[in-house]
Amino acid sequence: YSAKVCNPTEGSKLEGKILDINKMGALVKIGPLSVVLPKQYHSNPAIFTKLMKDSNVIISIVGTKFELHDTEIEAVGLIDSIK
Repeated sequence: YSAKVCNPTEGSKLEGKILDINKMGALVKIGPLSVVLPKQYHSNPAIFTKLMKDSNVIISIVGTKFELHDTEIEAVGLIDSIK
């Protein structure tokens, strides 16, 4: 048997696509991960003025949460750079 495993740890750096931007922050989708990028966690919230929907960003994972039978892994992250 073989399996693909997705279990990002705190500090993991991943690249994903921005799905939505609102006044609270941004939402990024990376495979089975749904990552929230809250403005309040960033030392420079002005970086959000440079973000555009469907652009790619490199993020660092701060924390994750999932339970049995979830279809997605929820995570919180910080923006490292914009591609």
